[in-house]
Amino acid sequence: MIFQFPKEKIDGLCKTFNLYVSFPKSRWPEIKLAEKNNPEGQRMYEELKEEFVEKYLYKNGSDKLLNDVHYELPLIIGKMS
Repeated sequence: MIFQFPKEKIDGLCKTFNLYVSFPKSRWPEIKLAEKNNPEGQRMYEELKEEFVEKYLYKNGSDKLLNDVHYELPLIIGKMS
């Protein structure tokens, strides 16, 4: 049997992925609420997103990204042989 996640669940996890990896585990219940596609979830997502930008993405409120934030992408994407 192949288990599949519903599209809404995947969308919610994609939307909140950076929040889960950046915030402490104690904040995960709030992030779980932000996964939902409803008014409460959207409100929580906006609050957490603003906090994420201030604390983790930008330094001292400037528009300059932190230099120690690195995103690594695979060099080869495609069919594996």
